[in-house]
Parts: sequence; structure tokens; C-alpha cells
Amino acid sequence: MTADDLRRVVIEPARRVGIEVDDALVDAHAQHPAVVGGLYLKSRSDGEAVFAFGGRLADAFLYRVSFAAVGTATTPGTGQVLSWTETSGLVDAIDQIERLRSRVEAAVARLGGTVTPAVGPG
Repeated sequence: MTADDLRRVVIEPARRVGIEVDDALVDAHAQHPAVVGGLYLKSRSDGEAVFAFGGRLADAFLYRVSFAAVGTATTPGTGQVLSWTETSGLVDAIDQIERLRSRVEAAVARLGGTVTPAVGPG
């Protein structure tokens, strides 16, 4: 996988999913790991959760899952890599990005939704 493959995905919830796609559902630490880097929930707000892979000193990537709630319904959301680091032109921690994407897809499916690649610019 290259940086060109880090495209957005569209999340179609079957019900109000919101930030039920959280650290527990994607098997991430609730905060950055103290010693050895790992996947963790970097921030959370209404309608958005940002995951990172790294630790106290640096993150290899940031991945955002977001939903826009309208009334009692939830509009389609997105999952997108916001930033990543590279070494010699190759994306660092690409296996962790793929693993997180799979976990997000599985979490959305458990909540009754679907995930598909986005079409067009992000």
C-alpha cells in the first residue's frame, strides 16, 4: 500500500451509530501507551473520533471516523487517514492503518452499517 491508497471510506449507518465506533470497538488504547507505541484514541468530540498509532513522542498516523448527526438520524460518515509519516517514500505503519480500517469496518458492521470506498475528492 502506498500513500495513494490512503483514500476515504464512506460509512452508511443503519441507525444512529455516532461515536459508538470508539476505542473499545476498534480495540485501541483509551490513551497513548505509556512505554511502547500502539493504537490509541487520540481525541473524541461529538460526531468524531481520531485514532493514532504511536506514543508520547510521535504518531505514525492519524485516522478520523466522523458522523454528522441530524436530529435523531445519522447521516453517512467517513473514515479517513488525516496524516502519516514516510520513510524512503514508503508509508510507515501501513499494516497498522490496514488493521485499523478492518477494525472500523467490523465495528460499523456490528452496529448494522456498511463501509464503502469514497468516490471523488476527499
